[in-house]
Amino acid sequence: MAQLWTKMTQFYGHKFTSSFGDHDVDGVWLRALNGLTPKDLANGLAACSDRPDPWPPSAPEFKHLCIASLSGFPDAETAYREACNSAGMAEAFKCYSHPVVRVAAKNVGSARLRSEEKRFVYPEFQRAYEIVCRRALAGEDMEAEIPVALETPDQQERRHSGTTHSRGSSQGNKATAAATLANLRNLLA
Repeated sequence: MAQLWTKMTQFYGHKFTSSFGDHDVDGVWLRALNGLTPKDLANGLAACSDRPDPWPPSAPEFKHLCIASLSGFPDAETAYREACNSAGMAEAFKCYSHPVVRVAAKNVGSARLRSEEKRFVYPEFQRAYEIVCRRALAGEDMEAEIPVALETPDQQERRHSGTTHSRGSSQGNKATAAATLANLRNLLA
């Protein structure tokens, strides 16, 4: 981990140390990168030079760079933009750079990608995308259902305020739609 920290500091300078410290104090990076080989890490470092973002990636973003560089998958941010751009299109016109992007987008839902703020939907998209990428690399079924994650505090707040969109809402979750409509009527009354 110390070698990775040195390389990232050399590459990003103060931007890395001001974001993540002089070393992996809490072991966040160590846990996130657990299971990656030195070659995977080297691939991730090489992928950093191709990123347009001048700021260093977070631990999960770096892990994805390590994995994506081996597979030809786009990075999570690029995949998210692709998914959002295709969200309003008819299925026949959607064009994705890789099937993993389509599967992750399908998992999150077009309605959410099209209408929700990035700060709410991107974490779920990123999680789904990483799971789909891992499945693809392992030769597993990418289309298999992705288990629902624990809610973040933002998601809990939105659920309690009646403005959330559940995973099934794009298929017509009538209970959620009715509750949202009732909330809107109360606000307008």
